[in-house]
Amino acid sequence: MADNMAAMLMAKMRGGRTQREDDAEPATTDPTTLALLRQARGDTDYSYVHEANAKGQTEFRAAVQKRARELQSQHGLSYSFAEARALRELGEERRATVERDRRRASYDQMVKNNREEMADNSTAALRERTREATRQRREKADADLVAKLRAITGAHR
Repeated sequence: MADNMAAMLMAKMRGGRTQREDDAEPATTDPTTLALLRQARGDTDYSYVHEANAKGQTEFRAAVQKRARELQSQHGLSYSFAEARALRELGEERRATVERDRRRASYDQMVKNNREEMADNSTAALRERTREATRQRREKADADLVAKLRAITGAHR
């Protein structure tokens, strides 16, 4: 048993197939399961993502070159310094924009959640339940106060 296990481990380490793997039948899947698996995986063609990335990079490079030319003409910098400064400035602007958008999305989600919670709390039935609970608490507090006053005044007689 140990020899067989050692042989299987060595075969796996060397990238070879074991006897047990050779004996096993290849797994077959019925057509319905295959269709469901393909549908679950979704679209596996990501060429549109690559195209969008390439387009974004091209636009960014064009913006960097434009900003570098502007900096060169305004400040008399050499092109390499102007390009480095343009890259830095555009990167900072992009990060600031992303951060601002992220914060805005968080704020909008928070406002939406608060409105949903307040909508639940602003129903007529809830207001009525709150009034009733408040009335009951006040009546109990009044009854307790009366009982305490009676106990105090009764103790002094």
